[in-house]
Amino acid sequence: MAAAGVIALSGSGNLPGRDVFAHERVHILQRDFLGHLWGDPLEGWLLRQTRPGAVLYRYVSPGLVPGFVYGLWELLGVDDAENPSQVEARFLDGRR
Repeated sequence: MAAAGVIALSGSGNLPGRDVFAHERVHILQRDFLGHLWGDPLEGWLLRQTRPGAVLYRYVSPGLVPGFVYGLWELLGVDDAENPSQVEARFLDGRR
């Protein structure tokens, strides 16, 4: 599991720990990419529309866009075989 940039591994699973770690690292990079590419500009623009939002944005980056995108895939019922983040992670984790 990778949440908030932290990878947590447990002993239950069908892949060796190193393979799971590589796969979850890809997910962290994907979320960072989404956050920097779409989240920072969009959230920055929205928050700068009000004075309190501008002050907040100076110190905090909410990071809501990646969560929204991943949540949208869950709501739409995209399964792991078609989920773009899973497809890319499987391709890049080195287990081909």
